[in-house]
Amino acid sequence: MRCFQKKAVPPKLKANKVKKNVWDKSVDLAGGNKDKAKASYVKFREKELRSRQFGKQQNMDAGEHTMQALVFIAYIILGLCQLAAVMAGLEVWIGLHWIIAAPLAFFIAYIPLVGTIVGMFGAVTAWHWSWVQAGGLFFGPFAVIVVMAMGAGVLEKFSNRS
Repeated sequence: MRCFQKKAVPPKLKANKVKKNVWDKSVDLAGGNKDKAKASYVKFREKELRSRQFGKQQNMDAGEHTMQALVFIAYIILGLCQLAAVMAGLEVWIGLHWIIAAPLAFFIAYIPLVGTIVGMFGAVTAWHWSWVQAGGLFFGPFAVIVVMAMGAGVLEKFSNRS
């Protein structure tokens, strides 16, 4: 007689076959007891919703990683421009060939004061930039970081007020 009985399916789930199959399995596993089936189905739905929320959290983290990658790429490009300016400064100032200036520029570029002076001199004399533009190449990122830190401090001060 049981094979002729219609299985209990909540009306709002009739359209979705996957949900219907889960409900049918819940009823079958509960031995036909609809209350037990409903309890197991509710647990299944809670787990499904939690996994979807976890997926949303992962997507937000992916955006954060994208921003980190973009900042890293910009940092590399800036470093290469500064390295090229140091190379140009060595070529013009000392008169070295670029093959000799390139390895020497790697060492000089990371000496804070010397690398900045040679790089700014190279940007001004070899690339015909103004001193302001050369200063922007070497001190611009520092200025941006200072402005961001000051803005974060101001926002934090105003956000703590009740």
